[in-house]
Amino acid sequence: MTQRKYASGPALATEDGRESNQQILPPPELKVSRMSNGTVIAALENHSPIANLSAVVAAGSRHEDLSLLGSTHCLRASAFLTNRRTSTFKIRRCIEKVGGNLDITSTREYTVYSINVLRDHINDLANILGGILAEPLFYPWELQDLHHRMRLEKSIALHSTHMAVLEDLHMIAYKNALRNSLFCPDFMMEKFTQDMMMDFIHNHITSSRLAVVGIGMSHDAVQTAAERHFKITEGSGRPIEKAKYIGGEHRVHTESKLVHTVLVAESSSLVGPQAGAFAVLQHVLGAGPYTKRGINSGSKLSPALVKASRFPAVAMAFNAAYSDSGLFGIYSICPSEAVSDVVGAGLAEIKAIADGKLTEDEVNRARMQVRARLLMAAEEQKSVLHELGSQALFTGKFVAPTEAAESLNSIVTANVVDVSCNLAHRECRIYRLKTKLCSYYVWIFRKSSVLMQSFAEALLQEDPRPTIPSILTNRQLL
Repeated sequence: MTQRKYASGPALATEDGRESNQQILPPPELKVSRMSNGTVIAALENHSPIANLSAVVAAGSRHEDLSLLGSTHCLRASAFLTNRRTSTFKIRRCIEKVGGNLDITSTREYTVYSINVLRDHINDLANILGGILAEPLFYPWELQDLHHRMRLEKSIALHSTHMAVLEDLHMIAYKNALRNSLFCPDFMMEKFTQDMMMDFIHNHITSSRLAVVGIGMSHDAVQTAAERHFKITEGSGRPIEKAKYIGGEHRVHTESKLVHTVLVAESSSLVGPQAGAFAVLQHVLGAGPYTKRGINSGSKLSPALVKASRFPAVAMAFNAAYSDSGLFGIYSICPSEAVSDVVGAGLAEIKAIADGKLTEDEVNRARMQVRARLLMAAEEQKSVLHELGSQALFTGKFVAPTEAAESLNSIVTANVVDVSCNLAHRECRIYRLKTKLCSYYVWIFRKSSVLMQSFAEALLQEDPRPTIPSILTNRQLL
């Protein structure tokens, strides 16, 4: 038997005139809009066989008040609990049936509810995602069993030294908002009730603080999913408190022979005019090795450490930017005997840049490194999803990685020198550690209104712990 198959469209011709069955897809289309209730809709149709749908809500740990510390951790851990639409069993069963993934991620500024699955099944999981976000129940008997998981997550995270450093760094640097930890404090682990969680959701998960983002979906499909499945409280919710930087000092005793030291000052916010200059300065100093076990010899910090200390040490520039504030400084790891030399060498490099000892070639190389990091991050779909969601939520638009990379061309040497003065003109004291029985994690900041003392005098200060015990806090890490 002979069969003849008919094409649904004309065959495309190749360059040599032969027919081709390959279909040319239109270029990826990005569209951002805002619904009447304030919800932002963002969609990037890239024709991927895997569709991603996320709900990004401005409900991070910075939005917790003193009576609800740890609410976002509890919210993150309770994602698979029963809601008005589905039970715990049905949530897991439906996701496994279509081979999808559900991921809940929270930062200090927002929480991301995300699903990814084959395009044909995205509508099936959109209803489940909407139930988790908009209609949780928080049954008391389910909340009672939740603290075991929360304790485990916190223990695993804080077992990592750098994670413990960053948590305490924010606790000391800020008076409110960004001070709050990503993890629930121990005294709140078993105290969350149904009323407390519903109060947090009612005040912070609202339509004006929500962005629904889709990748591998059309804009109309994302908007339809938002209208049908994400029916949450309308309004702007509770006012967001502005972060207040205060600075301080914190030391933690451990049994480690290495000292993790972070010396930072307040810097530009994520949308501030100096954000790009701080990113370039970070790569001038050294943003970490690009190869496994590399020493980042092209940076300024690495050669300075080799000259300053005979002990093995590593240091990199630290840069954390948020919607209304930021932190910039130096993160170093070294033996306790070398703390003064290592941190002093890092500060000397910043002071040298502030004095104008920076070449155009060094700035050009740093710009290229920032540009490469931006473009390489765009190769991962999850990274693009989070970036698209956060930008759409806070600015109502999206700056593509290529546009952000091009904007770096306007940053010149003078801009980098100006922002380096933000650290060079601060009061800071580096104390020598006398004991060799234990080491410390040391965080040292000072408010921007206080000028820096003599750099040489600061390095020669003795350990002042007997005279200022009020600013020292010691605790045992998990």
